[in-house]
Amino acid sequence: MTDHGIDKAKNINSLNPQFVEALQKAWCIETCWGPISAQYPKDGSNPAFGNCLVSTLAAWADGGFEDDIIPCLFLEPGMTQDGWHFQLETENGTVDPTFQQFNDGVVLQQLPPGHPLHNKVVWGSFFDPAEEASLRQRLALLLDRMSAAGYDIDFTADRIVDHAKEHFAYAAPAPAQTPRPAGP
Repeated sequence: MTDHGIDKAKNINSLNPQFVEALQKAWCIETCWGPISAQYPKDGSNPAFGNCLVSTLAAWADGGFEDDIIPCLFLEPGMTQDGWHFQLETENGTVDPTFQQFNDGVVLQQLPPGHPLHNKVVWGSFFDPAEEASLRQRLALLLDRMSAAGYDIDFTADRIVDHAKEHFAYAAPAPAQTPRPAGP
């Protein structure tokens, strides 16, 4: 059986301990990514499940947007296709506040800019209209729950997502080109 305790998160000690404590209290099925929320463990055994992007964005904002958000792919034993995941790259190494959500034997691959799937993961997470709306709602709820647990981040969910979209502007789809009318 896999242990999903916070001690399995990567470099979690590099984050503010009060942030980590509030983050753990904030995770819930409503902050989990929608398409996998039906798999969220209702028994509390894996509270970080599906919360990687909102958690990474909260940590990124708490650090003053100084770190890099790293899109990743993951494959757990028994999976037939990769899933998406997010981490932070800091001056102290990779921070992954939700790595403990994975089962033993997970294979994780960071997607640097230029990797063929990097822009797809970024676009699908920040620029797809339905995903962006969901992200804003889930992040706002996470921040509200963190505040109720005694930890406030100086930015709203909308400001964090807007900043992420600016950070990843290169992955945004190009505006549709309007055909020019034929000349006389």
